[in-house]
Amino acid sequence: APAPPVTPAAPIPGTPGSLLSPVTPGSLYSNVTEADKFKKLIKLDASAFSSFKDPKQFPKWYLSVCTDAKTMGVSNVLDPNYVPKTAEDKELFAKQQDFMFSVLVKHVHVPAAIGILRQFAPLPNVPPTVKTGNAQMAFQAILKMFASGVHAETQVSAITEYLLTL
Repeated sequence: APAPPVTPAAPIPGTPGSLLSPVTPGSLYSNVTEADKFKKLIKLDASAFSSFKDPKQFPKWYLSVCTDAKTMGVSNVLDPNYVPKTAEDKELFAKQQDFMFSVLVKHVHVPAAIGILRQFAPLPNVPPTVKTGNAQMAFQAILKMFASGVHAETQVSAITEYLLTL
């Protein structure tokens, strides 16, 4: 005699009488949003960042680096108030710091800013400290130097002088 059909204790998703939604490709991972899918398309690319070669171009470079960092998901490094809370956040932030420090080293060519980077540079065979390899602190020091102080005053003076000649 043939074996009797097996009747499940509960309806199987996607079958008639099931109260659960049908199983479709991707529905097991329905928490993945379109924004999440888009983020996966964005790759970290240090070469996408613009270079800082002239103090007069600081405002343009600053806007560009902030925009690129946000697009690539590493803008926390540029936020002076960001402090990772969980162990997972700390681990991610450390990787973001490494990436952004590398970006700064590759794209900052103004001697005064290079001096700042040297102050924060990670040292080989030396355990990291709060300061070494800290792209967050290095970026804030560069921002402070070029958005205010002597460099900013020089820019304002040059622009003012130019405007007075018009």
